Amino acid sequence: MFVNQKKFPVLEQPEIFEIIDDFRKLDIDDKGYVEKKSVIESVSDSGKGSYDEVRNALKAVDVD
Repeated sequence: MFVNQKKFPVLEQPEIFEIIDDFRKLDIDDKGYVEKKSVIESVSDSGKGSYDEVRNALKAVDVD
């Protein structure tokens, strides 16, 4: 029987801390969340992905 499993990235502790740090830089009001628009603009401005790439990536994840 075929089991459909989701694949999750294996992250090392420094990578996890970097993601948390990046989030905290975006969450300037310390609300615990950021607007999708802010994430798209920040990542595309950083050169880590284009506006369209980031927008499409966010469609594939649970942003709530």
